[in-house]
Amino acid sequence: MKFIKWTLFVALLSLLFVVSDTQARTSAFSTEQSPGQFGVPPGVLTPHDLTGVDQNEREVNLEKLAGENGLVLYFVRSANRSKYGTLQLKDVSRRGSIIEDAGYNIVVVTNESVKALAHFANKYDFPYTMISDTDSEIIKAFEIMNESYVPGTSYYGVAHPAVYIIGKDGLILDKFFNVDISKRPDVADVRKAVDFYDDYSSAIKRTE
Repeated sequence: MKFIKWTLFVALLSLLFVVSDTQARTSAFSTEQSPGQFGVPPGVLTPHDLTGVDQNEREVNLEKLAGENGLVLYFVRSANRSKYGTLQLKDVSRRGSIIEDAGYNIVVVTNESVKALAHFANKYDFPYTMISDTDSEIIKAFEIMNESYVPGTSYYGVAHPAVYIIGKDGLILDKFFNVDISKRPDVADVRKAVDFYDDYSSAIKRTE
């Protein structure tokens, strides 16, 4: 019965959700990725519990990080060394509260050191959790690592830029991804996406 509920819910979302070509997004709960996509698709449980250390040297995990409805997970190449990554995070810092208002906390993952992330957070007064994934464990788990860099080089282990919307139960609801690293989803677009899902557990009940 539970499987039938999820199947009906997935079918409902597939019919209602409109994919934005400009953001090269995957359809909600689709296992079919558009050309050039990297990273696990929506519709599956998160492949990692986000256990790690943040910019304030605090131990974190998915359970601690999730808001009332879940979290929005930003993978960036670098907070400090990537022009587009820095611009994206500065925008998130300014306007991320509209995502929090929807019950989703904001989390950033990069393979930079705790010290580097603390530097960025202090310099730009960044208020959200930044996980230091120096061994790229989380990045690899999400299959989002950019493998075009040679081991030993400064960018080895970085992630392809992506944004995941994850429910409080760990279910990946949606993903923003674009092969053009200069194109990042606007905070307002992410807010629209989380508004679409609202309390998705209630949507499941409506299919009973």
